[in-house]
Amino acid sequence: MRFALLGLFLLGITNVALCDQQARPVLEKSGSLGGVPEIINGIIEKLISTVVGHVPDPLSIPELNISLPADSVIAAGNASITDFIETGLKGLQIVDVKTSVTHSKLNVVLNLPSININTNYYLDLLFGTIVPLYGSGPANIRIKDVGFNLTSKYTLNVLKLLLQLKNTSFVTTVGDATFDIHGIINNEAFSIMVCQIFDDTFSVFIDTHTELISKVASPIVQTVANKILAGKKGATEVFDEIDYEKLIDREGIMKLGLSFTETLMRHPKLAELKSMKHLLK
Repeated sequence: MRFALLGLFLLGITNVALCDQQARPVLEKSGSLGGVPEIINGIIEKLISTVVGHVPDPLSIPELNISLPADSVIAAGNASITDFIETGLKGLQIVDVKTSVTHSKLNVVLNLPSININTNYYLDLLFGTIVPLYGSGPANIRIKDVGFNLTSKYTLNVLKLLLQLKNTSFVTTVGDATFDIHGIINNEAFSIMVCQIFDDTFSVFIDTHTELISKVASPIVQTVANKILAGKKGATEVFDEIDYEKLIDREGIMKLGLSFTETLMRHPKLAELKSMKHLLK
């Protein structure tokens, strides 16, 4: 989900070149080519507002199948979701946009008050090498107060309205997350226990590992942003053609997976979960 939100953010902040007709009035309103902060801030604010206005709400996916290899750190096995419905992306808010001309630095802060996901699922997974997750049923996930903070150096060609980013840092934070999943190992007591562990672990893990998550996400954000800002291709084409294999920090993802497993293992309810092993037979 974090990366889905990341995709939306990128579409909003980096689609400048595709909306040149909307950006130019901002330049004209500034009354001066010297108003660089006003130009950049105006472009970003207008672009984010425009894109959010076109976000489907609700966002629906009929079916999605996932297969994870046995040596996967986070989870191994098969999963599928059907009738996926997400609401809340349209609530993306601009909290602050700051531009430092002296340091050629840009900072954009966004917030999503809440994201709600409703779906039906099928699972046959071993999660974190310790928690068996199989079964099927309805699932609801609510994530509150999702924050995005992008800080980057920039270069700007004012006449061409060409903005490029470098040394980008992209940070995601989560205020709270609630999981309501039924049917795990076909046992309601076990399902409640797993949901409680996820409730307690998800937000804490993201907030504790913001630096490592940023290290993994930031190069992807910057690459996609700059390609779209270059204006040679549309956003959809850019997302399709980028070689993510070269951009993905596999070592960083491995560390995140191991850290999440360690976070789960430290949860006090894990002992109770292990005591329910007889339910898996």
